Amino acid sequence: MKKISDEDIQNALDTGEALASEDTDVKHYQLLFTILEKAPAPTLPMAFSTSVVHKIKTKQLGRQDLKLNLLVGFMLSSGLVTVYLCLIWFSPNMVEQVMQTLSKFKGVGLLILLTLILFYWGERKLLFQTKPS
Repeated sequence: MKKISDEDIQNALDTGEALASEDTDVKHYQLLFTILEKAPAPTLPMAFSTSVVHKIKTKQLGRQDLKLNLLVGFMLSSGLVTVYLCLIWFSPNMVEQVMQTLSKFKGVGLLILLTLILFYWGERKLLFQTKPS
């Protein structure tokens, strides 16, 4: 049996001729042509892994920030309570003076607190803003 050349096999399959050969090259070319006739399957975008990693890191940073904020808030409030209790214990008159001073500057204190909260919120909004896909 005569061996068919690669070009002859390709030309025959391009024109649609049926080759009835038992040659393995013919079978391989037929398989190759049937696979190549199918449209490629849709795949994930090229930046898919990068976006997944970014989302995971963002969630992890958010959790870490929450833990840190809760810890700092707890430490700050427990420190203030400790200072207040020490003032009551050692000098009750000093407590009245401290409370009067705080009542005079409560507007400034609230303004500073509100400003810090707004800066923190704005930073988080810009930092963790999701990129458009």
